[in-house]
Amino acid sequence: GCESLVNPSPTNIPVSTGTPDSSTSIFDFEQKSDGTLRITGLKDTSVEEVVVPKEIGGRTVTEISYSAFNWCSNLKSVKLPDGLERIENAAFSNCTNLTEIEIPDSVTYIGSRAFFYCWSLTKIELPDNLRSISKNTFEECANLTDVVLPKRLVSIGDNAFYRCVKLADIELPSGVLEIGELAFYCCESLTAVTVPDGVVSIGNAAFSFCTNLREIELPGSILSIGDCDWMVSECSELSSIIVEKGSLAEQWAIVFGHSDKLVYK
Repeated sequence: GCESLVNPSPTNIPVSTGTPDSSTSIFDFEQKSDGTLRITGLKDTSVEEVVVPKEIGGRTVTEISYSAFNWCSNLKSVKLPDGLERIENAAFSNCTNLTEIEIPDSVTYIGSRAFFYCWSLTKIELPDNLRSISKNTFEECANLTDVVLPKRLVSIGDNAFYRCVKLADIELPSGVLEIGELAFYCCESLTAVTVPDGVVSIGNAAFSFCTNLREIELPGSILSIGDCDWMVSECSELSSIIVEKGSLAEQWAIVFGHSDKLVYK
């Protein structure tokens, strides 16, 4: 349905931008149909630190809209408020100097390419209530080394960590069911991956070009492993594929010439 736009005078709305006494809003925003607000952008894109307020004019901020901070290349630090629910597609794409962002556990959705090409981002802790990582979310985050995934996570989308070349370790939660195509493509620093029991599907080339990957453990729960050998193609250091005897993972390894790498649980 139609949503009304609200543009109250910013001079009467106290908004923090990292300066305690700041009283001038630097945010563009609009009212949603439920009366809450979405942040749509910055009035001043030169700022380096942003604290998004919990409320503006007495209305709760629940969403960071599509492309809201896209190409805010000066932005280094972001703190998002409790009560925020959604971070939409490309919200922080191309924030090339963003090094840290604090996301509250109230967030349940993070859209595609939300942090695409945030190549200065080194660490991120995803909110506890997030159940799915959308496709391309952290694509080309070349300096990302530390990722904490939520325990309730169910799916990791296509290209989610594509070319996160410094990501050396990833702990996949026990509730994950699906890992998408190219999800960890060219994560060159990964050396070992344990796919948890319960995962039923791994997409094409999910771990391909992980050139330092030496060991991967695949559970007996897997029902689908993409096409052909692409899941671990160009993983030249791979020496151990840990599987359960009689599993689909074992069959896949044998069919595609990895018998010499098989290690049984």
